[in-house]
Parts: sequence; C-alpha cells; structure tokens
Amino acid sequence: MKIKCGKFKGSFPRVTTRHITSFRNLLSLALVSLIIISCGNKKRPTGGKKDLVNPTILSVTPDEFSDISGGIIEVVFSKPMERNSILSGLYIYPPIVKKKFKWDKNILQIKINEELDKDRNYFFTFRATISGEHDNKLDQEYLYIFRNGKLNEKKVSGKFLYEDEEDIDEPILVELLSADSISVFSKTISEAVYSFENLNEEEHILKAFIDKTGNGSYNYGTEPYFEGFIPNDKIVNLNPMMAYEDTIKPDVKSAKAVYTNRVDVNFTESIASISEITIIKSDSLYSIIPVQATLLEDISLMIISDFSDTLKYNIVFGDLTDKKNNVQDSSSVRVSAISKIDSFPPQLVNISPRDGSVAKTLLPEVLIEFDEIVEISEIQFVSTESNEVIQLIEKDQGSSLYIPTRELKNYVSYHLNLKAADVNGNIFAAEKVINIICIKRKN
Repeated sequence: MKIKCGKFKGSFPRVTTRHITSFRNLLSLALVSLIIISCGNKKRPTGGKKDLVNPTILSVTPDEFSDISGGIIEVVFSKPMERNSILSGLYIYPPIVKKKFKWDKNILQIKINEELDKDRNYFFTFRATISGEHDNKLDQEYLYIFRNGKLNEKKVSGKFLYEDEEDIDEPILVELLSADSISVFSKTISEAVYSFENLNEEEHILKAFIDKTGNGSYNYGTEPYFEGFIPNDKIVNLNPMMAYEDTIKPDVKSAKAVYTNRVDVNFTESIASISEITIIKSDSLYSIIPVQATLLEDISLMIISDFSDTLKYNIVFGDLTDKKNNVQDSSSVRVSAISKIDSFPPQLVNISPRDGSVAKTLLPEVLIEFDEIVEISEIQFVSTESNEVIQLIEKDQGSSLYIPTRELKNYVSYHLNLKAADVNGNIFAAEKVINIICIKRKN
C-alpha cells in the first residue's frame, strides 16, 4: 500500500524570543515537580530490628556469701546498660553511703569507700528498674548476700495461711524490715511455703500483702495483709495469716530493766490500752512488786515500781489491746533485774511554744514532756515588766498540756518557771525555760 504525502500549504508560525523563554520556564517547572515527587517517595533508614531482649546479670565477683572487706564488687551484665539507672536501681542494706561506680562496657565495678559493720551480712538488691542502653529493663530482681567477717545464718521460714481459700494461688509481695522499720529486701513469692536464710541475727518485721489491684501498694480492707514481729532467734518459724482485716493480736517485743525500780517495755505494735500490769517475783513465794506509775506511748511502756531486791521477775499484762481493737488476753515477759539506782534528774525533751514565740491568744497552752514520769510541783508565767505571777494548771489529766489560770496581758513578755521531780526525788528546776509575748490583735 502506498501512502501519498501531499505538500503542506501555508506557513509555520514564527518562533520568537518570548516563546523560547516560556518553554524554558515550563521545562524548569516540570523538573522541579519531578524532584519533589522523587523526594516524597524516599524512605528513612530503619536502623535495624528493635532490641527486645531484656538484660540479665551473668555473674558477680566475689561469689555470693563471700567476704567483701576488700571493698570491690564486680557485676557482669549480659549487654551494655543505661549507667544512670543503677543510681536508683541498686538498694543496699545495711546502707553503704560512700561508694563509687565504674563502668567498662557491660561490667560494673562497685568500690566501697567506708568501713563496714563487723560480722554483718550485706544485702544487695538489683531492682528490675535498672535498664539497658535501649531502655530494656532487667529481666528480674536480683538479690545477693555478702558478708563482712562472720556470716550470719539466721533462718525464718513457714507457710502462708489464707482467710479466703481463693487467694491460695495468688503471688504475695513480701518485705522484710529491720526492727526500726528499715527495708532489708522485698520479693514476690509464688508459693505458700517460704524460707529466708542468712539473715542478720537481730529482730525483724515481716510485711506481706496480695496486690489484687496491681498498683504495687496495699489497699486496706480489699486486699489480704499480714504484719508480724520476728524475734532475735537463730531459727524462727512464722506462719503468716493473709487476712483482709488486721486480726493479729499485739504482744510483748522486749523488756529491759533500766533502774532497780524502772522497766522499759516495747510491744510488737501500737497499744491503745492495758487493763492490768502485775510484776511477780521469780522466787518461791511469787510475791508481787507494786506498780507506782506507768507511761504508755505508742509501742513503748515505762513502768515505775517499788524497789526490787530480786534477780528476776515476770511482768504480766492483762487485755493488751492494739489500736484496731485486737486483744491479747494475757501476755508476759521475763526481766533480769539490775542494781543501778536512778540518780539523774529528769530531762525536758519537748516544750511548746518554743522560746521567743509570739502567742496569738491571752490563754496560751503549754505542752511539756519529760523523758520519764514526773510530778510537776511548780509551773508559772512571770511578767518581765512587773514580775506578776500567773499559775498554770493541767488542761486534761495525763495530757501534758497546761493553761494559765487567768489571761496574760497583751503586748507583754512572760517567762516560764518550771519545777518537777521524778519518783526517786531527782529534781528538775529551771527559771525562764521559755520566753513568750502575747499579741492578740483586735478584729
């Protein structure tokens, strides 16, 4: 097939400079659009797979239960760690304040720069809040026990009991504390039977609860709970009752003769009341030593009695009641007497208002507390201007609060005179115990 090409009749349009400039502009615009589209399709580098593996502790040097008097402990982690997380994540009991951390990749060196307590076990807890350099937390909490000198081998064991049998399979959050309520360590126990070994040979407190809400703290009344005292015995058996309300009865924790006629007693918890206190001689007659006075403050009780000529005696408490109305019908403690006689004057341990205070009332209350039982024979305000004397009286019996028998004068300074004596006749006497000024402004 043949195609015939005819001749073009007419003329091409004339190309001017303006046409060329417009074409160049269109070409530039097309190139810019292509670059923008190309850039929009570019992807950022992913940086590889995310690290999902939690770090672990591979080893510690020296071995657990070793002597650390050399002052160096090395901990090897499975990967590089976030170094600052160790500052809050490592807990040591008894506390070691002077220590330094040195890192070499994934190896931590702990240098101890203070003298450690002799013949004590030290508990190093590496909490699960410690993290690797990719913010992965430690796979679990690690507890290591070291020693300085002799290894203590106190053991506390037992079985958890349950008020509600449905709680048997629930994990229990347990905390062991020292007698002065400083945490030794805490852990989660998944079984009813437990055992804590290589504890320091001292008194402890055991706290436990089931965290049903998952918030990490105990909610009274809705979660089972236990708190109990652990005596200073080498082997202790304790079966904690996980109850929804406090049903633990109070008991005597310790008792010590301070003087021939004074005994200080500590209880396992705060005491609301004691119906009866009897001191019985440990002799063939079992005669009674009369009690002269007592002072109960929270978990402590001071007993003042007649002078004792016996070597040992028993103190029996009737209806020992805590602040949650749990009652121990009868509890007793054996005390070794001493021959030391109290010849020291009582010490003023607390007074309010403070010296130099401004009272906003003309009948200011004065709180006075001594370190022992006393009888106040004189308490009075004396005007610094006129030497006028105003006596004070006890506001409520046993309250340690005293109030003036009449109003003080406005804008006048007063000093407080005080005279008291303990049951052994030791006298405390002081003029100008405090100075105050009364300023009561008109409304």
